[in-house]
Amino acid sequence: MKLDIVLKWLATGMLIAGAALTSGSWLYPINVVLFLLGNLFWAWVGFIWKEYSLIVLNVVITIIYVIGLTIKYWSAYATNS
Repeated sequence: MKLDIVLKWLATGMLIAGAALTSGSWLYPINVVLFLLGNLFWAWVGFIWKEYSLIVLNVVITIIYVIGLTIKYWSAYATNS
C-alpha cells in the first residue's frame, strides 16, 4: 500500500477521533494532540501530492495547535515555578 494512502486515512481517523474527544472535552489535551497529528499527516500527504492548498492549510493549523499547547503549558509551568 502506498504511503500517501496510509497517511491520509490515518490522518482522517485522527481528526475524527480528535473531534469526537472535543465534543466531550474531558480528554484535553489528547484531542488537541490528535488534531495536531492529523493535520501534520495531511500536510505530509500534501507534500507527497504537491498539493499546496493542503500544505498551507494543515501547516498553519498545526502551528496554531502548537502555539496553543505551548501557551497553555508554558503559562501553567510559569505559575507553578
